[in-house]
Amino acid sequence: MGTVSEDIRRLLEDCELFVTEILQEENLSKHAQETREILLRNFRVVYSRNPEEFPHRSDSRQEDSSDDNQSIPFVPSDDVSVASDYQDEGSPEYSEEISVVAAQELSNILKQGYLEKKRRDHSFFGSEWQKRWCVLNNTIFYYFGSEKDKQQKGSFYIIGYKAEMVTNLRKDSKSKACFELKAPARRSFQFTASNPREARDWVDQINFVLKALHGSVSEGIRYRVFQCPSHPQSVPRSICRIQ
Repeated sequence: MGTVSEDIRRLLEDCELFVTEILQEENLSKHAQETREILLRNFRVVYSRNPEEFPHRSDSRQEDSSDDNQSIPFVPSDDVSVASDYQDEGSPEYSEEISVVAAQELSNILKQGYLEKKRRDHSFFGSEWQKRWCVLNNTIFYYFGSEKDKQQKGSFYIIGYKAEMVTNLRKDSKSKACFELKAPARRSFQFTASNPREARDWVDQINFVLKALHGSVSEGIRYRVFQCPSHPQSVPRSICRIQ
């Protein structure tokens, strides 16, 4: 027996109808069109992940929206990629107000580079650690599949977090190159750098930003670090795709 109430099921169907058919006839801005495509993909992911709740929606929608799927360049081409990315994103509580952005469009970068990110969950066949292009941009931490990605796989505000070195995440040669971002009542994030020195640099940079927010550095430095970029992320609210 399904756990989704009939009211919620009907609301989802109405929302999907609006996004799929009604908005298709509208002259949307580039940002609105990108948001529509993200929502279309999110519907497909939710249906495919919950076939017992939506037994007929997945197949029918896949046929009805095949053209939409081809217009979304960042949609993974196989189910394994979708499943992997689906578990890679943080809670919407921390990402819903962060706009979609390409890695190369970010400005005011305080630190960037490849890290291995620990997945929140991983299957028997899946890797526990995933290589990610990470960017500290003012108070937002982004992670991408590569430095050329057109959209982040996840992002979150570091405000309220604390970064620290940890040595109990791995048992291999990289055990001393790990660090963690933790905050009360929020999801923790674990990363592995190429070496301990690089991991320490990430920790120091993140904590420097956090100290700046609390007035521990001069106003001049704070302004230099936190001046707002002329960037799409200044849009008040954006829809993030389900990873």
